[in-house]
Amino acid sequence: MGRNKAFLPIGGKPNIERLVETLAPYFSDVCLVTNEPETYAYLGIPMDRDVYPGLGPLAGVHAGLLLARAPVVFVVANDMPFVTPEVALRLIELSEGYDAAVPVVSGKAQPLCAVYKKDMASQFEAALRAGKRRVIDAYEHMHVRLVTEKELRLSSLEANRLFFNMNTPEEYEQALKWTSAPGLSESR
Repeated sequence: MGRNKAFLPIGGKPNIERLVETLAPYFSDVCLVTNEPETYAYLGIPMDRDVYPGLGPLAGVHAGLLLARAPVVFVVANDMPFVTPEVALRLIELSEGYDAAVPVVSGKAQPLCAVYKKDMASQFEAALRAGKRRVIDAYEHMHVRLVTEKELRLSSLEANRLFFNMNTPEEYEQALKWTSAPGLSESR
């Protein structure tokens, strides 16, 4: 992207602020994993750095599970502008009896917008120590529920939008178009 995706403005606010404001009314423990905590200090939320810096999202989820106080943790990447609390709460509901609940949208798992049990931090650490780098590499010894769009009560169109992330300037432009389109600026 060439710049920090967390600060891309969506709907007049940096995306990270938008995410915090969207989720905070529903979760008493909103926290952030970042290796630049001074950049985000103004958010006033608990933060920590990766225990294993430079090892990507797997290390970020690991650090987030260690940081979170709740036994069940909703994890979301900072480049997903359209995530809703309803989807997060539904994933938590569907995680009952599992170590994780991971959405599958258009045939692709969404491990960076998923629910994990806090005590699965050890599985993420084991994957990191084994030289793994993908979040799904931690799933080997976990009881994971793959959640369909239907189980989330979403149409394919809604799911593709809610789980959309901005990795390129073109994807960011698409997010801006969706935000400014009548009827699409707010989540369901």
